[in-house]
Amino acid sequence: MPSEFESEGQLGAPSVIEPLVIKSRQAALTQAATQTTAQKGRYSGCSQPSKSCLTENSSSESQLLNEPPDTHTNYSRVLVAAMDLLARREHSQAELINKLKRRFQESIVIEEVAEQLQAENLQSDQRYAETLVRYYGDSGKGPNYIRRELVRQGVCEVIISEYLQDQDEHWLERIEQVSKKKYHLPPVDFQERAKRFRFFQSRGYTSEQIQYVLDLND
Repeated sequence: MPSEFESEGQLGAPSVIEPLVIKSRQAALTQAATQTTAQKGRYSGCSQPSKSCLTENSSSESQLLNEPPDTHTNYSRVLVAAMDLLARREHSQAELINKLKRRFQESIVIEEVAEQLQAENLQSDQRYAETLVRYYGDSGKGPNYIRRELVRQGVCEVIISEYLQDQDEHWLERIEQVSKKKYHLPPVDFQERAKRFRFFQSRGYTSEQIQYVLDLND
């Protein structure tokens, strides 16, 4: 399945973030990281660290994640790496932890950093869910597809239900827009109707939503 929001290199984000916004968020993250490191008492010296919607520079992230694993991880270095990932786009906490574990080996430090970032609202599963729902909804995906992505990235059911709202009427508007864009004529027979049903199902719409749009074309 594509993912990383449809392959981070391609998708990146629902929209490209303006450079000034990125710089502003990076500055805020840098200041917060410096304060957090000071509070933690520094595990060892490290350069100061440096947030967007969904855009991410895939090549530089790959370089970060593909470096040889560190056997002497310290809080400051993990924090800098986490800030770098968050400066590119929103991440769920589980996704952030998984990426950091590909670079560092000390799970306890990684989880401590992730908890600290979440406590300071620098990482937020709520923001992540809201952003992902908006992006995939705007790109024509239905609630079932989005739910699978949120679950896959470790977002809890309470947050998913809060931001997804699969029974909301706006999903009927979404599927109607997708139908009008792809199909210009009503289905000619049962076979064509079944083909369209499978298409909408693959896009993540519920049976009720699909039935609604197919009945509109009868």
